[in-house]
Amino acid sequence: MSESFNIELKFEIILKWWAEVDYARQKLKKRRDFTTADSALLRRAKTVDEVMLNCPAFYKLLNRLDHPFSLKERIRLAIIAGALSHVKKNSKEPLPKQLKKLSQKSDSIDVRFRRLLQESDPNDLFRSTIRAIKLAGEEANIPHLAKSLYFWNEPQTKKQWAYDFY
Repeated sequence: MSESFNIELKFEIILKWWAEVDYARQKLKKRRDFTTADSALLRRAKTVDEVMLNCPAFYKLLNRLDHPFSLKERIRLAIIAGALSHVKKNSKEPLPKQLKKLSQKSDSIDVRFRRLLQESDPNDLFRSTIRAIKLAGEEANIPHLAKSLYFWNEPQTKKQWAYDFY
């Protein structure tokens, strides 16, 4: 992990990027340099490699963040970009708290959440995160989700998610 990159200082850039991708998703007019196709490619990506190889919107995010990212950091940001393309509303509540409320109605949410916490492979994390976003009605707290996915394999992140859920 690069010591000079602080994702928390980049939340405004990430939120603006997400808003433009979401605006394109809604098939409203082209906004800045995002098209409906840019948004669709991100949403259709099934793997982290697909995000990194086929999605111009991902590279637009990297360019806006203006940092010489390592491959490991680019993979983390690809997970973030792909996951955020499935968010339709920036919620005030973190995703684990949203899922906690839903788990009271369905036991399967608890099982899926535990599986999500176990994910360490980038592609598995990517798919499980998208499933969780869809379960939450395509709402997520974007800064919280971005920070969590960026630091996913650090124990404190998963512990905080578990704390928020249980």
